[in-house]
Amino acid sequence: MTKTVKGVTYGDLDTALRQMGYIREDRVKERIYRTERNPDAFVSLPQWPFDQEIWEAHLLAARQIPDAFGVYEGHDFDLLLLRVTHKDTVPTPA
Repeated sequence: MTKTVKGVTYGDLDTALRQMGYIREDRVKERIYRTERNPDAFVSLPQWPFDQEIWEAHLLAARQIPDAFGVYEGHDFDLLLLRVTHKDTVPTPA
């Protein structure tokens, strides 16, 4: 059985990736996220509903790829995703 991440949806991840500067390309069975900062740092996710809780493996890949290619550091990704999922409760750093 595949584990999902409670409280994090594909829509939340979409918002976070786009805030990181990624551009979404919708295909028939997948969504490809690309960034001009490093064309090799693309993220591929299934074309599933934005309100569906995300699979743990998809979230890990979406976190590790930008970090490995120098687009965004993992801890910054975590903070951004936390802000997206808890819009009104996470303060913005000064």
